[in-house]
Amino acid sequence: MVEYCKKHRKGVWCAALSAAVIVVGVLLVRVAHAEVTHTIDGENNVKWGGQASAKQIEDGVLPGEQLTFFWTQADGMGHTGYNGMMFFNEGEAYEEFKFHIPADQTVTDYLQEITDIATGETSLVHVGNIQRRSPWALYSLAEITDDYRIPDFAPGGSSGGLTIYTAVNLQEYVENNPNGPLDGDWSRGDLLTELNLSIVNGQISGVSGIYFATAPFVLDPDSTTGWVPENGSAGWLDSSAFMTGHACTIRIIGQHDFADHTP
Repeated sequence: MVEYCKKHRKGVWCAALSAAVIVVGVLLVRVAHAEVTHTIDGENNVKWGGQASAKQIEDGVLPGEQLTFFWTQADGMGHTGYNGMMFFNEGEAYEEFKFHIPADQTVTDYLQEITDIATGETSLVHVGNIQRRSPWALYSLAEITDDYRIPDFAPGGSSGGLTIYTAVNLQEYVENNPNGPLDGDWSRGDLLTELNLSIVNGQISGVSGIYFATAPFVLDPDSTTGWVPENGSAGWLDSSAFMTGHACTIRIIGQHDFADHTP
């Protein structure tokens, strides 16, 4: 693997340039012969091949956190046509990025991870435009035009190294609850218990299209949910049992937003 890292403001961002398998949390992400690399301008616009786009996904990290972003494929592996970005915020202020969605029909989903480097506590979110046209399948992100917000849930106060995995069915999520739980009345740093929310069998009651697990998600075309934990039903997250078993909390470590700025 050939990897380069550059200073960017008060952080470090890295990109894999050649055929590689790199570890993101406990999920393997393939970046094979990336044909299109990204650039970052002074306003934290991340563009692949220099292509600006009206459709942008926004997210960021606090000091001491690392953000990893990849366009992915249905198996959760890195899109073979695009490289990924990793950014470690070693500065003193929050850093937000705008990821410009490439004008490419094969870009159907993305994976975004935020890790607290000091504790290893991680939120890993896989978002895709999956639709059930018998069976479930992925479709271009370009079809999504409505704005949305997705919370990034992660363990908090644990002995470290824990990950909460999230998968989002964008079409269902956007149609029913584009601002997430509580119609968006949540923010970075909130605890699940403070919001009076719980996750049972991988879902928050009344919130559609977003699922939580203790193992990575895969797309199962014949399942009822589309996204399923790779280890089956045992992988669905139960927040009460998880917090008790690991003596931890569940907190919102970040959020990612989508905005379509098409005139």
